[in-house]
Amino acid sequence: MRQGLNMPTKRLRRQPSSSLVQEATIYGREEDKENIIKQLIFNRDGGSREGKLKVHTIVGMGGIGKTTLAQLVYNDARVRERFELKGWVCVSDDFDVVTLTRKIITSFTKKNCDFSELDDVQSNLQEEVIGKSFILVLDDVWNEEQSLWDSLLLPLQFSRSGTILVTSRSAVVAKVVQMRPPYTLDYLNFEACCSLFKQLVFCFRERDIDGPMMQVAERIVAKCNGLPLAVKAIGSVCRIEYDVNCWMDILESKELKPNIRDGDCFLILKLSYDRMPPPLKQCFAFLSLFPKDHVFHADKIIKLWMSVGLINGSNRKMLEDIGREYINHLLERSMIQRIENRDVEPEQFFAMHDLLHDLAELVSDNEVARRKLEMTETRIAKKFDLSDACTVRYLSIVPSQEDPDSIKLNKTLMDIVQHFKGSRIMRLVQVLTWENHANVRVEIPINMLESWKHIRALDFSHAVITTLPESIGNLKLLRYLNVSGTELEFLPNSTFSLYNLQTLEFDHCPLKKLPNGIGQLVNLRHLNNDSEYPCCLPYGIGQLTNLQSLKAFVIGKDSSECNIGELKNLAFLSGSLSIFGLNNVSDIEDAKEVKLHKKGYIEQLILNFRCNSEFDIDDQEPIGISREFSETLLEILEPNKNLTELQIFNYKGIRFPRWVSDKSFCKLVKVKLAAFRCELLPPLGQLPSLKYLQIHWAYNVHQIGHEFFGADTISEGSQSLEIMDIENMPISTDPQFVALPSTHVTTLTTLVLMDCIKLSRILTLPSLSHLGIFGKFHEMILLNSHLPKLKTIVVSWSHEVTKLDFNNQNVRLLEALNIYGCACLESIDGLGKLTSLKQLTITMCPQLKINPEEDFPPSLDRYELRGCHDIDYMSKNYRPGNELADDDLGVRINMMSLN
Repeated sequence: MRQGLNMPTKRLRRQPSSSLVQEATIYGREEDKENIIKQLIFNRDGGSREGKLKVHTIVGMGGIGKTTLAQLVYNDARVRERFELKGWVCVSDDFDVVTLTRKIITSFTKKNCDFSELDDVQSNLQEEVIGKSFILVLDDVWNEEQSLWDSLLLPLQFSRSGTILVTSRSAVVAKVVQMRPPYTLDYLNFEACCSLFKQLVFCFRERDIDGPMMQVAERIVAKCNGLPLAVKAIGSVCRIEYDVNCWMDILESKELKPNIRDGDCFLILKLSYDRMPPPLKQCFAFLSLFPKDHVFHADKIIKLWMSVGLINGSNRKMLEDIGREYINHLLERSMIQRIENRDVEPEQFFAMHDLLHDLAELVSDNEVARRKLEMTETRIAKKFDLSDACTVRYLSIVPSQEDPDSIKLNKTLMDIVQHFKGSRIMRLVQVLTWENHANVRVEIPINMLESWKHIRALDFSHAVITTLPESIGNLKLLRYLNVSGTELEFLPNSTFSLYNLQTLEFDHCPLKKLPNGIGQLVNLRHLNNDSEYPCCLPYGIGQLTNLQSLKAFVIGKDSSECNIGELKNLAFLSGSLSIFGLNNVSDIEDAKEVKLHKKGYIEQLILNFRCNSEFDIDDQEPIGISREFSETLLEILEPNKNLTELQIFNYKGIRFPRWVSDKSFCKLVKVKLAAFRCELLPPLGQLPSLKYLQIHWAYNVHQIGHEFFGADTISEGSQSLEIMDIENMPISTDPQFVALPSTHVTTLTTLVLMDCIKLSRILTLPSLSHLGIFGKFHEMILLNSHLPKLKTIVVSWSHEVTKLDFNNQNVRLLEALNIYGCACLESIDGLGKLTSLKQLTITMCPQLKINPEEDFPPSLDRYELRGCHDIDYMSKNYRPGNELADDDLGVRINMMSLN
């Protein structure tokens, strides 16, 4: 890939943004922040073309900090307290009204919008904002068409009042969206830039701040001329190359010059690129294969790097470990940025700033091609220079978001394949699909596979394909194949002749059966299959001794399917492993050979006696296995002590083995036990790090008593358990549970109960602040319970309850109450006595008669009623600013999920 640089001729775009910000690391924007806040709050003339909608814009060059400033404003308490709904959407180039409207709905409600037609999504948004106030940030807007802007704003006009904050590099955009002048963001002052540089470079070297290093640093900062992105890029290089001679070399570089402009910032970023090691340069340029605004998953990128030979091997390190080092190096150099607002695997997701993505495109030297299917009749040969075809190594095909027409899409795909047919060095092809193309079928042209016999990677994930040609077996150099999220029911028999394959992924794919011969894939390192409804693996998987990740190991019944003994030789398995079909184990000696306790890289383990994720709901023992055999088998399958998460499903024994609650599992944080026949729970309370516990379908457990904490921990109890989820468990009012000493559960903050109808009271949970009650429950539970610090209650899908009683002073600190889907609920007693209640939401309770003026306490800041008796919709916000966020309730419950 080339080392030179051509200045960009197209407009530059950006990474996806979020509303989260680390305010302590922001310098020099205090005055700008206050000016914008004054506009939003105190200036009643927003200059909007839409009357009661107030639109404000922040305009400035790329990398100057527009998004950061918008984040500071959005998260300021004075702003957030003024609005009932708050939303943040990253817009970028593709101003598709349907897609953006769906994103706005999701941002406001924290729920996915499944509609795909414009009329449906606009009606949905109108329903959400009607009669409410909102603030919406639209970040990185490029659209200059008035009609598209008017269409986007149409449903927002039904709000009581709306404020929209737009960020853009274009002053023309500001004229389109508002009549008043935009807020033009200027460069950072020198002092603020120096503070930013110090924070990046001298955070652990305070002794050097007043020395000669700082003198050179100030000269470098001065040449960045107030552009935060440039300071950050150069500062990251200086942090890694912490040597005064290296800094002088950077200072004297031609890329650093005064009077910086938008293009000159590109030169500074190029300087950061030039000082990277060659392997890192190639990996960075490779990322231009993906569309702008793409969120990268680190593991997937590492596997792709491996497949195309961008990671060099080492006798002491695995390729995957080297790949993770590359990711960390790019993060350290600020060439990519971690996405912090992910609930699941937050360390795995990252993105690129817009200018850096364009830099990656420029340095790729025509080796990377990303072709967009525009759904037109225009021939691809007319749109792209045919001379590029022979130089392309990596090809990404991206359907347009405009018109998901299957016929046109596949015709255009054929044209692209024909266009690049002459490329004998093609290494990777992927088809990337958009979320609104769920019904667009992609047909893989047979001649595509015939044309690229040297291909190393094929990624068809989430494309709606139903078949793969048998000729895929001719791609003998293929190392990566991803068909996850497709509609494939069978893989070609020739798939298992791909002996160079390193990664095979078919997660969320309805495969019914895999062909025989999996043992031929001797170089396979990652097998990512479906862990919810997995198909049985064929016999021979035990020969894959290089395997590091295997999502689901499914034990079969006959000799053509894998058996538990094949786990013996899979010594390098790491991360998460689910073992299904333990009821199919026939020989206990095979299980002894597995020696899970020696597989020290496994961190999350699921042991399921069924062949899928469903629960047994009857008392029938699985065929071919007795209760005694179940107990012996589970005892043998003791895992390693590094385990952080354990789940056991459909266990038929009458007692759990001692290792399940052994205190030596000091890293075990999450435990889920579901569909089991034991009468007593194991003493899980003595696990020193246990924070999340789920007990589902515990058919014979009638109490949680002192035995839960173990004989030697009875005095102190659990000191770590924070969240407990109990579902469909016939708990009674046994005193050992309801009068549990407070010393045993001092850390429990969240309790979720589902279909626990016999439980009539909860006593002495001194730290409990969030309670979720789902399904059937005892009507006296709220009246009888002693919960002095309870702040949030959710009651949901309780179809049989007719009355809720809050005449209980033990919940006097309750601040938020959410009642949903209680079809027979007729009354709520004692609601007016909840003197601390600030937020109330009641939805889909058609029999409930309620009068806000008579029944609501004076402390209530906000309420929302939907689908109640004689009330279709009603909401009011008395004193904005003290309400709890809508998603606060849901987040607490969603935290329970261990899946």
